[in-house]
Amino acid sequence: QKRIVSKLDKLFEKIDKGVALHQKNMDEADLFMGSVLNDVFGELEEKYEAKSLENLISISSGNYFNKKEYTNDGVRIFKINNVTFGRAKWDNVDYLPLEYIEKYPNLVLEENDLLLALNRPLLNGKLKITFLKSEDVPSILYQRVGKIEPLEFGKLSKEFIFWYFNSPKFIDIFESKLLGSDQPYINNKNLYSILMIIPPLNIQQKTVKYLDEISEKIEKLKNVQKEKMNSLTALKASILDKAFRGEL
Repeated sequence: QKRIVSKLDKLFEKIDKGVALHQKNMDEADLFMGSVLNDVFGELEEKYEAKSLENLISISSGNYFNKKEYTNDGVRIFKINNVTFGRAKWDNVDYLPLEYIEKYPNLVLEENDLLLALNRPLLNGKLKITFLKSEDVPSILYQRVGKIEPLEFGKLSKEFIFWYFNSPKFIDIFESKLLGSDQPYINNKNLYSILMIIPPLNIQQKTVKYLDEISEKIEKLKNVQKEKMNSLTALKASILDKAFRGEL
């Protein structure tokens, strides 16, 4: 038993160090992306005027629906737990009858809608803001999630808003505007008071393209690190299994 325990301790120490190293690489990748965002928007802030978000966007939140209205299938309800960084997640799904699409047309979400969590909007230092894809619609907007729309068509792109909102500098300002302690939230007044730069649309598009490319490379790097971490975790389980079967 002592021999096996000693062997396991040594093996697990090496595995844990490997897992920690891969996690460090992922954390550093996130820090690098944050640095890129601050540099890019810092340069733009020196060249272009900033306006309050009140003059640039509108944000509308969804409705509360009683659970008695829920069905086993139909149209999905987009709730706060479905909002994450970049993509929607559908781990837990509730449904409303299909006729609610016609009953609440102002709440029906479409592809490329930009949605922001208004309650507990930060997760691990990132803003919970989601672009809807074709597989996410149709769905109906629930309370505590806000849909962001530029006020002037052709002046401000949603993609630019997405990246600007995820710059560490913006997140620091955003966090200072949160209300409440147990379940922090942002209200429209505080959100609208934040300033944002407005470069010409072609500059916005170039900026988005550049940031998309860097983000894609970083996500590929992080996925490799995740796979290696998962492999090490699986190795740990395999070693334990062999130990209990007396094969070590």
